[in-house]
Amino acid sequence: MQNLSGKVAFVTGGSRGIGAAIAKRLAAEGAQVAITYANAADKADEVVTGIEANGGRAIALQADNQDEAAISAAIDEAARAFGRLDILVNNAGVFDVAPIADLSLDQFDRTMDVNVRGVFVAVKAALLHMSDDGRIITVGSNLAKHVPWPGFSLYSMS
Repeated sequence: MQNLSGKVAFVTGGSRGIGAAIAKRLAAEGAQVAITYANAADKADEVVTGIEANGGRAIALQADNQDEAAISAAIDEAARAFGRLDILVNNAGVFDVAPIADLSLDQFDRTMDVNVRGVFVAVKAALLHMSDDGRIITVGSNLAKHVPWPGFSLYSMS
């Protein structure tokens, strides 16, 4: 990874797992980082505290990727806090595992809203704060190519 000093990154779903690792790595490379979380404020605070303990700058913003207004507002807030946005990492996702026959329409809507619609909304909001040399990274899954077990169809579809 190149030196990201002076760059500003926004990571959806940055409080745990892959998103937290991405946020920490971006910060270690010099970027200022904003992360979102849906429910795990304590986990988000741990990520921010860890970044700051290593000399970085980070903020955590509560925004569920299912909520268009919340994700747009979080991106706007991050751009205000750091002056701009250079990198968007679409990482937030949900994963309901069950046979299609057992899944509800609400589960379908939530999966599509977070994993697909939320990405679209985040990109549109981020573009308002990015220059032409900004970067958009969307985390995907190998499950989009191959469904290895029953019950993964909805996630794979998204």
